[in-house]
Amino acid sequence: MRAGWRRGSEPPPPTEAPRRSGIVSPAGAVSLAGIVAAAAAAVGWAVGLAVLQPLTEPSGPDAYAENNTYWVRDLRFMAIVAVILGLVLAARGDRRATRTGVTAGLLWIGADVALDRSDLAGWPAATALAVLGCLAVGTVAATGRRSRRPDRRALVVAAAVGVALTPLAALIESPTDTEPALTPAALTVSGTLLVLTVGSALAAGVLTAPAGVGTVAADRAIPNHLLRRLAPATAVLALGAAGAAWIRLVEPYERLGPSLLLGVVLLAGLSLLSARWPAGRPAWDAQGATIILLAIGYPVLTMFWLFLLMFGTPIATLPTALAGSVPVNSADTDSLYAAVGSATGLTIGVLLVAADRAPYATRDAAALPDGS
Repeated sequence: MRAGWRRGSEPPPPTEAPRRSGIVSPAGAVSLAGIVAAAAAAVGWAVGLAVLQPLTEPSGPDAYAENNTYWVRDLRFMAIVAVILGLVLAARGDRRATRTGVTAGLLWIGADVALDRSDLAGWPAATALAVLGCLAVGTVAATGRRSRRPDRRALVVAAAVGVALTPLAALIESPTDTEPALTPAALTVSGTLLVLTVGSALAAGVLTAPAGVGTVAADRAIPNHLLRRLAPATAVLALGAAGAAWIRLVEPYERLGPSLLLGVVLLAGLSLLSARWPAGRPAWDAQGATIILLAIGYPVLTMFWLFLLMFGTPIATLPTALAGSVPVNSADTDSLYAAVGSATGLTIGVLLVAADRAPYATRDAAALPDGS
């Protein structure tokens, strides 16, 4: 008989921990962070659609479009991906909730194109869209089923997508690169993606305990695991923010190199934060090999998807046509870095999951003694 329980009474199920009133659990804090980040991305999307897009949209009988004319659309699409990543983080990677979030994001992109075609403009419209976007985020987050044990696979893939998109959001440019809103908008979207990247990686590495999320042992262990990773997580955030600022400071034609370097740094952080830590510290031998492979593979995959989606199959021409926008002239390229980053991140995430079957492949696999 357990101490504190009278004979004949039933103890709580082993997979549930007593609720502590007034205290937000680490898992609850992760969900809240995901919802807040998704709502912030929704507000940024609304401002981009109703305020920034009308200022940059070519119009008139002599209107023409060139390279990066639709940079606002690119940032909006990245913001929508950030909404999806926030919903995945809020659900802690639960499979059903992840599918719901991805479906909502795809519908959101369709709504974006339709609203862009309607030439919606002005701060009142932006406010209304922001409210509707936040309501949509709250509704999807509330209806999504939250798993008792986070799905590390979904969280790792979400973090990888965030890694791939963060540098691309920072390097966004326009035909003139002189718009006052360009750099603030790029850094805002890039910063949101950076926070979601680190949050998803931390959740993948921390929210797993020997007895499963929700147990007394797990609730007591998670803060220790989080504290061990707090310093590297802070370092990744600082390096990511500094890297994004550096990209904005260099000339547009010099941004590709710094953006690829930033992606490698963030991937190293993802690998470190999401990995299992035997004895409470990183396994540097395995981590070093993984980071080297990522440093080699990330630029290759980025350039592969860049050429495939922007030159091989110019996917950006589709939303341009559906929105009724002026086509980009034949001498230039209609770009959509949001698609390039999403494809790169999904590829890297799937490879990371497949490469480490122990923590990812089996949903109910036992965790290491340190719970990571």
